[in-house]
Amino acid sequence: PFKYICYFHVLEYFMDKSAFSVVSRKVKQLLLSPDFHLRSAEYISNAVNIIKLETERNTTDKIKISRVIGEFSQREMLQKHLVAIGALDHFNKDYTLACAKPLKLSAIKFDSEQSFIDSTAKRVYAMRCSIVHSNPDFDESKAVPFLPTPKNIEFLRVEIELIKELSRTIICNSIQ
Repeated sequence: PFKYICYFHVLEYFMDKSAFSVVSRKVKQLLLSPDFHLRSAEYISNAVNIIKLETERNTTDKIKISRVIGEFSQREMLQKHLVAIGALDHFNKDYTLACAKPLKLSAIKFDSEQSFIDSTAKRVYAMRCSIVHSNPDFDESKAVPFLPTPKNIEFLRVEIELIKELSRTIICNSIQ
């Protein structure tokens, strides 16, 4: 579980960089609008609203993780990696882990870019929340606490391959 969380921290690290990229792109589009000089007050108001939407309290971690995956990962490359290590079938399936309550993890969908981003973020974030909230100091209602049974640990070893490759790809693609 600790190893999974360490790789997840790489995704968290890039949340701000991803937010900056998104805001920067949107604001540049506004500034480069052909009629900016005529409607500058409207465009400036839009820019302020774009920045407001990216504040901590308005954007959930799941949205931020989705954005990092969309900004810095590559669906086809991840799919090829999972094929190469013999784990694609694992990630093409839904799973229910036996924890204090059933922990449901949805399959990763590789059929389109948006479904890949959404399903990968959902799976990665659900596993992260389960591990983090397995600490008895956390409120159980926030996530299904992970139980480190031998079967669940073996399952987690395969899940680590996904987040490890995502982390590697995100680091490499963030440099460009």
